[in-house]
Amino acid sequence: MRDEHDLTHQPRPIQQNQFVLVAVALLIALVAGTGGYLLGMRKKQSMDQNTQMRYQQLGRVSPTIISNPMPSIDVNIDGWKTYTNTTYNYRIKYPPSLRVNTATADPDSEKYPEKSMVVYFMNDHDNSDLSVVIYYPNPSITTDLKTWISKRENVLNPQSLLIANHEAYIINNKAYIGINKDYLMIVEGVQPFFNRSLSTVRFTN
Repeated sequence: MRDEHDLTHQPRPIQQNQFVLVAVALLIALVAGTGGYLLGMRKKQSMDQNTQMRYQQLGRVSPTIISNPMPSIDVNIDGWKTYTNTTYNYRIKYPPSLRVNTATADPDSEKYPEKSMVVYFMNDHDNSDLSVVIYYPNPSITTDLKTWISKRENVLNPQSLLIANHEAYIINNKAYIGINKDYLMIVEGVQPFFNRSLSTVRFTN
């Protein structure tokens, strides 16, 4: 006769089976989620490396966004000399320690068109601490000046302002000033000469 207290052949409780199934499902979900995250990170790193390689192959860096305000201009220019150009009707002040050297643009250079005029303000070591270029022809004849400067300097949103009531854009220590439809002025120099001289630019026509 079967013993009522013999539990050897009784079925396992249903609750225990459900617990095992839930634990297995959670484990599978955890493994799948971890694998997906690691795979996504690996793909992102691969894309970043490919982007860097493309820029290196092109020999350039990604455009720079320039939005900082122009630094304050120190206008203490007592004793400075004035350079006046009657051909292009402008004047600018420069330190008395510099000497003026006027030249036409190098026809073999791609920096400025051949008909451009360059004025160098040289130091005792024959280096240019300041220069003023009359860029001819003005590229704004065929395109928007801001767009042209952005491409030339490889920047986004160059700082815009008015210099002597003319449209101007500044990138680092270089200023592009639209004189008229024919000519563009480019003032470039080292600090502190650049800021101080730029504040003295005037047009006489």
